[in-house]
Amino acid sequence: MESHDVYIDDYDWYLRIYYDFNREYIDELELFMRLNDFSYESIYKTCNFLNTDYLNKGVTVVNKHSRKAVIVITEATSCGEFFNTMIHELNHLSDFIAEYYGIAPSGEDVSYMIGNIGMLLFPEAGKFLCRY
Repeated sequence: MESHDVYIDDYDWYLRIYYDFNREYIDELELFMRLNDFSYESIYKTCNFLNTDYLNKGVTVVNKHSRKAVIVITEATSCGEFFNTMIHELNHLSDFIAEYYGIAPSGEDVSYMIGNIGMLLFPEAGKFLCRY
């Protein structure tokens, strides 16, 4: 498991993303979320979700008040599954950011947002694209 912290300057959001996550890191995730004021409900739901079968899963959780987000990408069974999960979770993140700023969800602004965030993640995420 690796984690990567990214500041999304264009939207003043902080993101922590976990790659290749599995159950043995749930305590670390829970601690991070508690220290960053995520709601008890979101911590509970996230940890419960990840404590079950964890292959090819992802989750995105946000704290809109502090403009912080966590993305978790679990262990994948293939390069394609990793890529699919990452894109899926980036879409959720862009939805939350767009909603926060009142940006229309369907349009160029959101598409560029996803692309720009993907570029910020690529130095670390790229290692996992061909790993499986």
